[in-house]
Amino acid sequence: MHRATSLALWPALLGCCLVSCVYDPPPEVTLLWPSCGVFLSGDPLLLEFSEPIEPASLRVRVWPPNRDVEGAIPPRTLPLLDSCRATDSPCGDTEVSVAENGLSAELFFHPDGLGKPNAPMILEIQEGLADLAGETTGLATWYDLQFFPLDYLDPSDPATDKVPFVDGIYVIVSTMDQPLPVWLTLITEILSLPDNSVALAGAEGDEIGDAPRTTTDAAELIVDSTEEGYTVYATGSLSQRDGQRYLTTDPFPISVRTGPMYVSLASVRLNSLIVEKDGHDYLEGTLSFEGVTVRTGDIEFSYGSGSNSFVGQYAPPDIVPEGVPQICGDLCGAVTSQCNPPDDFPPDGFCVEE
Repeated sequence: MHRATSLALWPALLGCCLVSCVYDPPPEVTLLWPSCGVFLSGDPLLLEFSEPIEPASLRVRVWPPNRDVEGAIPPRTLPLLDSCRATDSPCGDTEVSVAENGLSAELFFHPDGLGKPNAPMILEIQEGLADLAGETTGLATWYDLQFFPLDYLDPSDPATDKVPFVDGIYVIVSTMDQPLPVWLTLITEILSLPDNSVALAGAEGDEIGDAPRTTTDAAELIVDSTEEGYTVYATGSLSQRDGQRYLTTDPFPISVRTGPMYVSLASVRLNSLIVEKDGHDYLEGTLSFEGVTVRTGDIEFSYGSGSNSFVGQYAPPDIVPEGVPQICGDLCGAVTSQCNPPDDFPPDGFCVEE
């Protein structure tokens, strides 16, 4: 999380203090995430509203997972599904229905259509969502989504052979729009064992010079060794189904002090497809979390669960920046302030002395 995060938070914090008590806000929408952190192909998506909505005001749009360096959808991008109203459903093989009490809505994407596995997309809840008093939202709400195969989490069919995976350093990048604007860049070592268990140790990466904030090029990054730099640690596993390879982590926390604020993400999970890009393994999937807490002084704000897309670009050894945490070495690397590896990390078996 970059230092700009703290500046981006101030308007939200100050707004809570300046809003009049007579202000009637428009409805807020929340996409409810499964506890496992992923949607399986064929699962409906459940939207929850802070107050009853006017059904005709709910409009959804689906975009391809293309974002520019600032995290925005490039101009002239064509949507995969264009403005489907709840009152017009079904829209092709997509269904949108609002509950009778107006407090929730269900979206269904057909498993052979937009809901097919391993196809990232961006869901937009368009502006204009209205409550029964006519108060409307002026901004859209965005969610990065990806459905996984129906048997993705089936423990009865584990991989019996070692899943091919290139161990090494990966630059993991995720852009979070909600509930807070955050750019997450982690320069991460990932190691795997013959039983397909994995361990990850990463540190915040900062871009060099004019490099974009969302760069995945390790040559354009350095490990943040200031007081705001931090580390993360996780375990997980590799799996393989129908010829596709996956990396899944167990829940892990991310806690960051940035300026006067403390930001904590609870039960973070990475669920990703492993593909080949430019001759190397490449990760693309979702980063989910069960909640976000922001604290400054005696003021604390809590936000619900969410998810964003992420990618992981393999970094050849000759361009890896100095100071990356080492699973079987210095767990902090160049990070000196916010480095708190778990007592049981790395797990047994990863660092066996010969």
